[in-house]
This record gives sequence, structure tokens and C-alpha cells, in this order.
Amino acid sequence: MINNLKNNERFTTEYKNVAPSKGDLAAIYENNGRKLLMKLGERGELILPEAVQFMDYWIEPDDPDADAKAEEKGGRLIYLYTVGEINYYTFFYYDSRRPDFSFTGMDFQPFNFDNRPEPWNEFFAAETGMQVANWYNDNKRCGRCGGRMHLHPKMRCLKCADCGFMVFPRINPTVIVAPIHDDKLLMIRYRGREEDGYAGTALIAGFMEIGETVEDTVRREVMEESGLKATDFRYYKSQPWGFGSNLLIGVICDIEGSAEIHINDTDEIAEAVWLSRDEIADKYRGVSLTNEMISWFKYGENFADYFEI
Repeated sequence: MINNLKNNERFTTEYKNVAPSKGDLAAIYENNGRKLLMKLGERGELILPEAVQFMDYWIEPDDPDADAKAEEKGGRLIYLYTVGEINYYTFFYYDSRRPDFSFTGMDFQPFNFDNRPEPWNEFFAAETGMQVANWYNDNKRCGRCGGRMHLHPKMRCLKCADCGFMVFPRINPTVIVAPIHDDKLLMIRYRGREEDGYAGTALIAGFMEIGETVEDTVRREVMEESGLKATDFRYYKSQPWGFGSNLLIGVICDIEGSAEIHINDTDEIAEAVWLSRDEIADKYRGVSLTNEMISWFKYGENFADYFEI
């Protein structure tokens, strides 16, 4: 999975909030968007701008005039986290004007799990940065009083200047479910993915609802998407997933009673089928938990040997 970093590098979330230096990188997203400031190399690999290119937008965290300066510039550069020895930064937009980043020689391009995941560690940093950047830019105003939210100088937090309300990043827990019956895996195709051609494109998945346990969510989602009764739950792995601000929780389960499929949520699910190992396509990169769980079923414990980057 993309969060399994190469070269034993470590992902450090400690909020250091230090100025960028040579070699540090910036994962800057279009304001309230999913496009990343980048360019692609000859092999389709991701190239991010160096963070020192944005020093004009760096404002010291304890600067009393930070907001006025950021307002004038249209925003400010902020520290994200560290991967290995590289500090990553993103951009917190102000509504005054839109900054022009053409000086980087890059532009905003669509970025998602269809992109080539190279360099591997930078891809992880960029997709995790999407979650944090969108959280910052989605919380410019206080949800209680409507006041302006300000960057906290010492932690990853936004604080209302008027009422003092503090907001921290939110994570959406989501289950990824691999039901197995008679040595076959239940796979689905979502609406809008007709171009995939067959149902073996995804596993059952869904957000946890308020008051649910993981087991409750698995039961509900399996019933909604296939009409089947899930039982005998086994935890597989978890994965942070920045594209959706999720914590993905992988669960393997069996089916109690009949295995005949009846899709209840036809608005979301186009097709659901039981597939044998030979019927599952060979096209998985290993970026996501879903990819890995499908590959684990198809190939067994040595599934990573079959990933295609």
C-alpha cells in the first residue's frame, strides 16, 4: 500500500512549523479543488515544486501581523509533515485574491489514484497532503459563530478569532470488505464505472455511521450492496487514504445462509458477482487497501510480487 514507505523512511506528523530549506517539497492544491501543482516526468512520474520557491509566502507562525500579510498575498505557505528527511508544505488560501504560481513552471493537474505512483514516497506525501490542504481551506470560517479561523502557531489546528472555538483535522473511518464464499470473492462495480467492462473492479465499501461499530458497518454495507448476511469477521489491515480523508479498515468475512446476490442499493451499485481467482483481472498496483485485498485473495501471501507500477 502507498503508506508503506520505501527505503525504510519514516512519516513524521509532529507539527514543527519550520521554514522550508533546500530539498523540501510543496504539495499545493487548487483552492477547494483536487488538482495538484505539479508536472509529470517522461515516465509519468510525479514532480513537485521545491518549497523554497514559495518563500515569499512564508510567514513566521508567531508573527502578530501574519493574517494581514497573508491577506495581502492571497494566502500563506504552511508546514505539513516530514517524510524521511524531506519537509512538505502546502498553501492556505485567503479569499482576498488568487496567487499566481506560474513562476514554478508547473500548473494544476488532476491528481488521483490513477496517476503513476512514482516516486512512491512523494506520491504518498502528496495524497496525504490533499486531505490536510482541503481541511485547512474548508474551515476558513468558524462553524459556531462565523468568525475568521486563524492558524494555530504551535499545532495543526485552526482557532476562531472571535469565540475561540478550535478545530482539528477530521478523519472519516470507512470499511473495505472482502466477502468470501465457496472459494470465490464478492466484487462489485459502482455506477459511473461502465467503462471498466466487468464487475471485478472494487470491493464492498462504505462509511461508518454514527453509533456503529466496525462490525455493524460491515453487516449493513454487505446487506445494502449485495443482499447477503455477513458473518465471521476477520480484520485484515488499515490504511490512511488522503484522497477521501479516510481511515480505511479492511475486513474479510464469510456469508451466512444463501449466497444469492440481491442488490438493495441500485443507485450506487451497478453489478455484484462472485469471482474465482482466475476470473479476477491482473491489473493491480498495490496503492490502495482495496488493491491489496483483491491481490491477496488472487495470489496468496506473495501478492506483492504481482503488482504492476
